[in-house]
Amino acid sequence: MIFVKQVSEWGLFCKVRKRSQAMMAENTELITLLADIKKGQKRMEQGKEEMKNQIK
Repeated sequence: MIFVKQVSEWGLFCKVRKRSQAMMAENTELITLLADIKKGQKRMEQGKEEMKNQIK
């Protein structure tokens, strides 16, 4: 009986761990996407400044 309980607890632990790893992977993807967006915004601002300087 104790062995069965330990096995079921281990299975639950593995499920939680897999879910946690999946969430971490998803968060990593979102952080990478956010960094790309920030880089794009910075490039747009630089482009705006260059255009303003060319117009002057």
